Amino acid sequence: MHVICINDVGKPAQISAEEWIKKGEKYTVIKAVKLKIGNKLAFSLAEKPLSEDNFPYEYWDAERFVPQEHYEEQVKYENVNYEIPLDIE
Repeated sequence: MHVICINDVGKPAQISAEEWIKKGEKYTVIKAVKLKIGNKLAFSLAEKPLSEDNFPYEYWDAERFVPQEHYEEQVKYENVNYEIPLDIE
């Protein structure tokens, strides 16, 4: 699944500028998980893998992205939120 970053604000110190995501960029989701803390959906991205050097960050917060097919709508209506349809356990 391809997603577009809609929020690149708030880069933690543990992630370098080169590793950080950029608003408007397209990424490929290779894994989706539900985090135990906060019960949030999170992604592993093919283009921006997180390593042990990024601890405690292992995944990207899914709220920073929208599915590619919804990106133009998101740009028009910045306050609209979309559910990302993934079947995960």
